[in-house]
Amino acid sequence: MGCRECAGSLLFRSPTAFIKSLSAYSEVVALGLNMYRNYTAYRAGLIDQQIELKKQGDLDIPAEEQKKYLEENANAAYLKSYEERLKKIVELCKKADVEPVFVMQPLLVRFGTDDVTGVDLARVKAYAPRQTGKMYWELVEAYKNVTKLVAQESNILVIYLAEQMPKSSRYFYDFIHYTPQGAQTIAVSRRIIVPDVGNQVSDLCVAAVSPVRN
Repeated sequence: MGCRECAGSLLFRSPTAFIKSLSAYSEVVALGLNMYRNYTAYRAGLIDQQIELKKQGDLDIPAEEQKKYLEENANAAYLKSYEERLKKIVELCKKADVEPVFVMQPLLVRFGTDDVTGVDLARVKAYAPRQTGKMYWELVEAYKNVTKLVAQESNILVIYLAEQMPKSSRYFYDFIHYTPQGAQTIAVSRRIIVPDVGNQVSDLCVAAVSPVRN
């Protein structure tokens, strides 16, 4: 496709918008954009990879550095963009007569000691080079807070699974994804019916299921 054919679809309101729109017409630009996104995700600690806790090591990060990390990766612009995407999902669901349900994502890390390895889950090195388990939890928590806000404004159900899932490496194969035992713990352990939804969820959610209603 030549420049004349794609010119009408290019966005010039900002350098970022231009590069994103150009990536639809250039494999080179698309490759560069994907590499940049992958690097950004790596820096933020969002790359999925199986881990061995004992080999991760510990980090002692100064409080000021922790604060700067959170400000860079959960700044107002990022959170606003995430909020807008969530609201769009809710809008599309309701237009299709689908009742959305938000689930708070459990993480292995935050505090305490892993009962399998004895690793400190707050100080353990997470995904990014200078990221502890505590920092990773706080990063995800910032986005969870936006999720809760959107749920409250949209009057939809929230399942607070993050607060109920045990923090043990027997249930997680990395910091966020489940082992078969973890998945089974969530999926098949004494199921209940959630009122007004009709979906079955694990009894881990019994105390945590809270319809956010006005």
